[in-house]
Formats: sequence, C-alpha cells, structure tokens
Amino acid sequence: MADCSREDGHDHLVNLLLIGDSGVGKSSLVSRFTRGKFRTNPKPNTTNDVVARHVYLDGKIIKVQILDFTENCNYGDISTTLLNTNGALLVYDVTSLSTFESAEKRYRELETANGEFEVVLIGNKSDRINECVDNFIEPGKAFADRKSIFFIETSAKDNRNVEKAFVEVVRRVFQKLIKNDAMDADAHASPAISSEARMSSYSGRNEPAHYMLKIEYFSLLVEAGTNKFESDVFEANAEGKRTRFHEKMMKWGFSKLISHDSFTNTGNGFLFHDSCVFGVEIFAVPKYAAIDQCLSMMKPPVVTNTHTWTIEKFSELNESVLYSDYFKIGKVKWKLVFYPKGTGEGKGKCLSIFLQVHNSVLLPDGWRAYTKFKIRIKNQCGDADREIEADNWFYKSTTAYGFPCFMQLTEVGDPQKGFLLDDVLIVEADISVVGLLKNHN
Repeated sequence: MADCSREDGHDHLVNLLLIGDSGVGKSSLVSRFTRGKFRTNPKPNTTNDVVARHVYLDGKIIKVQILDFTENCNYGDISTTLLNTNGALLVYDVTSLSTFESAEKRYRELETANGEFEVVLIGNKSDRINECVDNFIEPGKAFADRKSIFFIETSAKDNRNVEKAFVEVVRRVFQKLIKNDAMDADAHASPAISSEARMSSYSGRNEPAHYMLKIEYFSLLVEAGTNKFESDVFEANAEGKRTRFHEKMMKWGFSKLISHDSFTNTGNGFLFHDSCVFGVEIFAVPKYAAIDQCLSMMKPPVVTNTHTWTIEKFSELNESVLYSDYFKIGKVKWKLVFYPKGTGEGKGKCLSIFLQVHNSVLLPDGWRAYTKFKIRIKNQCGDADREIEADNWFYKSTTAYGFPCFMQLTEVGDPQKGFLLDDVLIVEADISVVGLLKNHN
C-alpha cells in the first residue's frame, strides 16, 4: 500500500485512470468530484491531465490522483502507467451506442494489460435519457454483470451519483490493498476460520458446500434504496476440479430467478413476516461446509434515532479534530468526528464532519453494517438547518464516512446566518435505517 507522510496531508495514495471517448463527460465528472462544480463547456483534453482530491475512509485520509487520458491515447502502450495504477473509471454516454461499444473495447484492453484492476463502469449523462429514443443503460448493466464489475449511472450536470462512483472505486481499491497486505503478512500462516462463523465438517466427497443468507425486514432494505447486496465470502474447495468458474468468468447466476410479484406474494411463502432466505449449494467439494448469515434491517424509533452534540466556545477551539461522546442507535455504537478547520480538500475553508463506528477494534472479523443517516448543523434563529443525507456500508476496516466539505467556514461564522449563536454550534446525527449482517444460529 502506498503510504505517505503526514506532512503531505494524507495517509495513503490511490491512483486512478479515467477512460472514455471525447464528449462522454469525463472532465465534467472530475470537476464535480474535485471542485464541486459542473463544467458547462469543457474543452477536449489534448494532454493526459492529473487532478487530485482527498477522500476520508476508516479514519484515514486517502489522496486520490486521477489521470484523465486523451481520446487518442494508445492503451496498449501504457504498461508503465498501469503498473502504478490501482483502478479505472470507464465512462460512456448512456445516449450513445458508439461510446458504449468503445468502453467494451477499452475494458478488454485494460483486462489484458492488468487483470488486477478495480474497474467501475460509469454510464454518464443520465439526465438526457428522456430526450432520446434509445438509451444504453441496460447494456451497460449486462456487460458489468458479465465482467463482475461495478456499474453506476451518473449525471455530472445534475450531480447524480458522482461522489458515489468515485468513492466506490476508491473503497474497493483500498479494501483490496488492505487485504493484499494482510495476505502478505499471513503468507506462511495456517488458514483460520473465524469463531463467529458456524462451520460444520463431514466426510464424504459428494456433499455440497452450503451458504444461507436470511434477510429480516426486507421492506426496509427496499425502502432504503439498496439496489444490490453482496454477502460475505465463503469457501468451497473443489480440489482443482474444472468448473465453469475461471479467471475470466468469476460470476454465474440467474438474472431472472423469480418475478418480483411472485416473490412478494406472501401466499407463495418466499417472503414471510417481511423476512426471506436465500441460499446456495456448491457440489464437487471434498467436505461439507455450512455458513448461515442474517441481514437484519431495522428502523430505530424516531424518539431515539437522533444524537445532538453541542460544541461551545467554537471560536476558541485549538484542536484539529474533536470526537463526540459515543451514542447507541440501531444496536451500533457511533460517534461523530468533527474537524473545526476542515480536513482533506476542505482544510482551511470548510467544516468537515464524519459518522464513525465507535471502538471498531472490538468488532468481530467480517462485521458489516448498512446505515442511512443525516448529519446536520442546527440553525439557532429558526431558519432552515444545513443537513446532508447519505447511506453507506460500514466495515471493521472502513468504519467512517462523511463530508470533508460539509459547510463553508465563512458561512458558519456569518452572524446573519444563525448557525453560530453565542459561540455555540449544534451538530446532530439522525440515523433512520440500520442493517446488521451477523451469523445466524
């Protein structure tokens, strides 16, 4: 993992490529992500530009460097660049077939050059869908499914999913780097099974490997807008037997397993008391292994789902970072992390606020929690509060998520705005949905 000195203002470095045809909106996406602004008439790049921004993950500041390639770049001749790059954002215009076909071609070139890439496929300009007869969102999703890569629709113009797209690829790269570091450290250690996982072993070569996932309060998962959920990893050793899975085909399944109407019809028994169970059995393994897990969704009561933090003598604060007392909502202990003078790209100009899991070192391996939340600064003069809503998966290795540029410092200090009264600032965290993945007994 690329470690950097504190003097440079960040802990780790992630290098990304931004690839796509001219006119797909790459420069506008980068402008939105790095500057918070939409470029209305960006000029085509004639050089390979590099831009940077900081992202806050798991209490670490990650410097993200984005190399925006020109359209006429020969991807087959950039092996030196690829060796120093962790991931790629492959962009096409959802209203243009030619840009999608170009994205397919360029993915194959990247795949050949560096199979270890984390790639996110971005279908940009979703704001123009209603203006066109055809759009190419579904082909993008299908291609991403075949290649087992992440797909997301964005609109740089409407600022839709731009932050999520960049942060997602950074998160995936960062988690892979952490995992690779751990694998290197444990290269000579014996494999271990977490004591939390319910594993059973039996003799016999024809038994299946079994995994079961139970989802409690399925309607809350839908209400939260979660489009996809990935289970934990489970192992099934086939002793080198040839299967349909290989390095170029990492995923098999059914795009139309059951209709939504049949699934939600309680008379069919798939969804019972707002709970459902999914499972998989893998044959041709030497021993039987079973792992059962449960994703339990919950909506904390309104009277208990908000934590209020009063920060006094704001103008006299000398600390670079403050931590709130921990508070428990949805069976998880949380705390707020507050940078009064900002951090990352907000340093010196914005308040930075993050939601963080408290005492994450005590969490079991494999711990995961989904949260939908709002962070707000109260207006103490009766005008509108300043708040931002987000949703995020928290892991033991990635326990914080928030906003480096929550609010301009000049706006906070303006007495006419009403956010700072008698040198007191009031910060709130409102957690509306929590989902916990746990082992199911």
